[in-house]
Amino acid sequence: MGITLLTMLGRGKEKTASGYRLATYSFTDGTEHVTPFFGMALAAHLKVRNLIVLGTAGSMWFALVEQVLNDIPEYEILRLELLEAECQGAVTQDLLDRIMPWVSQALGYKVGLHLIPSGISEEDQVETLKVTAEALGKQRNELHIDITHGFRHLAAVGFLSVTLLERLRPELNICGLWYGALEMTRNEKTPVIRLDGLHRVQRWVTALDRYDASGDYGVFAPLLTHDGVPDDKAHLLVEAAYFESITQTQLASNSLCSFLHELDNPLSGASELFRELLKKRLQWASINDLSKQQLHLAKVALKRHDYLRAMIFGLEALISDQTKQAGLNPHDYKDRNNVDKRFLDELKEGKYPLEVKKSYNSLKSLRNAMAHGTPPRGESAGLIKNEKKMKREIKKILEVIERSV
Repeated sequence: MGITLLTMLGRGKEKTASGYRLATYSFTDGTEHVTPFFGMALAAHLKVRNLIVLGTAGSMWFALVEQVLNDIPEYEILRLELLEAECQGAVTQDLLDRIMPWVSQALGYKVGLHLIPSGISEEDQVETLKVTAEALGKQRNELHIDITHGFRHLAAVGFLSVTLLERLRPELNICGLWYGALEMTRNEKTPVIRLDGLHRVQRWVTALDRYDASGDYGVFAPLLTHDGVPDDKAHLLVEAAYFESITQTQLASNSLCSFLHELDNPLSGASELFRELLKKRLQWASINDLSKQQLHLAKVALKRHDYLRAMIFGLEALISDQTKQAGLNPHDYKDRNNVDKRFLDELKEGKYPLEVKKSYNSLKSLRNAMAHGTPPRGESAGLIKNEKKMKREIKKILEVIERSV
């Protein structure tokens, strides 16, 4: 797998021909590269296979190209054309396309020069992200992103592109986010900073959002393994997500309880920032009562508008509680089935408050309607067509169940 570097090109404060100020970029492994363009230093450091340069119509394309093609006579035909276009802020993609083969040949690896808008409007910013994705294509390379140069707001666009590319190009392995800190130059050495930590924080934020929307604990597994949690322990979250998706509450709980010990001590990296938030989301597994576990899952499902799962867990919570009160095993199917039948008979005989009877009937009617795609019967018949009313009704039912368990 080769390495691709995505870098941005801005407008220099000095003369067009010289571009940025010459700097000695110092990497943490002790290597140094002297160049006015950090992207060129990083490309050499990473030994890239592909270099993608993004810049506006007024970026210092001439200074960049001049550094690479200064001694190539064939380039003279395009030299003055590029210089004039840059001075007028009118560099075109056609002109860059004609220069690209010469730059690639001189550097010994594939180079893509791509024009992006200035990014002033929302449309410009979206177009920049689109150009970025198209420039990368379908390649399966390791991707590094340099956000050093370019207009300052384009650094934010570059950072956002990381999140975008992880969705649009899942085949890419985004390995590094880099910044050449010219303003931190000391003793003529410019430090190179990796911003991967910010990227991993963003991944955690995204993972939390995905979990809250789907209930899939597995989204946290790769983030935790990256920060040192053993693979077999992190995989317990994947197992728990699977078991919960098929309503095997006890098995999901067992997997989560086995994993929760990993959160008793500080984690490394970005994972530590989110350890307590993750622990809070998994804590239900420590409840030593099946009906209360199922009720919790029902309320969480309702919160993310997963109405069928809310109904299933709500009904099972009620049956689990009745089975326990009867002195039977809530984990035994026959015991649960017998208790459910007896509970239904006792409801008809009026042995329970009216609100319990109405809640049970609504719960079962809605559950069956959602599971089978048929209209509910009785008082619940009109709820399916009105989400707000249905959500309120389910919430009331779960509150009744909660008072009984």
